[in-house]
Amino acid sequence: MGTKVKHVVASTAKRVVGSLNQPATTNTLVRPVENLDMGETRAKMDIEAMEMRPKYLRHNLWAPDANPSVMVAEWTETALPLARPPLTELNNASINQTLHAHPDLFRIVTPLKVCELERLSASHPNRGFVESVLTGLREGFWPWANTLKDGYPLTHDETRTLRLNPAQEFFLKTQLEHEQQMGRISASFGKTLFPGMYCMPNYVVPKPHSTDWHLVNDLSAGPYSLNSMVDRQFIMGYPLDNLMNLGELILRKRKDCPTKKFIAWKSDVSEAYRICPMHKTWQLKQVIRIDGELFVDRVNVFGGSASPAIFISVNALIAWIAKHCCAIDDLAYVDDSFGLEEDGKEMEYAPYGTSFPTQQAQLLQLWDQLGVPHKQRKQIFGNPLPILGIEVDVNDLTFTLSDESKERLVRVLQESSQKGTRKKVKEWQQVGGWLNWVLNVHPLLRPALNNLYAKIRGKGQEAKV
Repeated sequence: MGTKVKHVVASTAKRVVGSLNQPATTNTLVRPVENLDMGETRAKMDIEAMEMRPKYLRHNLWAPDANPSVMVAEWTETALPLARPPLTELNNASINQTLHAHPDLFRIVTPLKVCELERLSASHPNRGFVESVLTGLREGFWPWANTLKDGYPLTHDETRTLRLNPAQEFFLKTQLEHEQQMGRISASFGKTLFPGMYCMPNYVVPKPHSTDWHLVNDLSAGPYSLNSMVDRQFIMGYPLDNLMNLGELILRKRKDCPTKKFIAWKSDVSEAYRICPMHKTWQLKQVIRIDGELFVDRVNVFGGSASPAIFISVNALIAWIAKHCCAIDDLAYVDDSFGLEEDGKEMEYAPYGTSFPTQQAQLLQLWDQLGVPHKQRKQIFGNPLPILGIEVDVNDLTFTLSDESKERLVRVLQESSQKGTRKKVKEWQQVGGWLNWVLNVHPLLRPALNNLYAKIRGKGQEAKV
């Protein structure tokens, strides 16, 4: 009997939460501490298996003989097929009229070599999932949405006025030209929406930890937002390989080769979401307005609630090919791929004119074979190496927060704990997520996260310390 196929949400725990409007009034008692941070304390990975797993250690206790966690490559073997547009969308007369009247605005664009992806995934056991990914790349992906919900208008403009400084204006113009050269954004079609179109706001914001800018599509804006059309039960819980998976891989390597030294490597896909085309009936909804002119965005966008699920599915299939067809043990976290190699085991990667750890070079060669875009500056290796924001030492067996990260966290906590401080719910969620992340490397901190998320539920409200 074959493996039972199930959707990822089946493995995601559900819990009942209080009212979204419940005020954050619960008190949390803590003991005083002498130091503001953990100093040089590190989360040491013990090679020896332990019988007990204290709750505060969460997932940060590994045993080399334990069954490894399911990684994204293996997840593809049981994942359900991705969604296709329902017949109500495909048979809508107004939508079809606009698509047929303006075919130049709507195109399927991707750099991926779909035929090669199909050939290399021919032995994959989960044909339904594989075919859905291939169909999405050929015909465009559908984000599990119902655009014809009761009360929603056929056509809607949610445009917001952009106030940009000269640097932002230059970036926006340059970015638009780049996207049009790549074929991902159409030429202007005037100032008036056609039947069936939606226009959502877009903003120019600073990139985190960078002096560059980033174009963001706000698909949650307004009462008829695109994200509100998406059925969220189908986009939650998509897997990501994380530090727990990396810890298990390190321990396995050390157990198999106890006398050898290793280095870590990390590779990054360029403009990751944008390699996934969207179905033409969804492209109708991805109209943007720049300087009053309207354009169609043809591909997966940052800001879509279904965007991560779509890209993760594509990248997970590529990770499966890397593992099962090329013997590359790489882990995948959204657009980051990372792994280990024996120190000194290298091979030349000709396009960049330099040598990389063998498995990293082989992954780059596979990406070239499949048409996956990447840039040299994002392909790094060494020991220790920052992976997912954490300094990983694969020989010392330590995960460490950088001094800069610890100082930033302490500063934010000090600012947030001032009496009378008010912050938006989104800001508290960011702090809570940051603390949750810190638990990966400093589990002894044991912050009271069990009540934190219940406190900050309630979109658009403020919480008071």
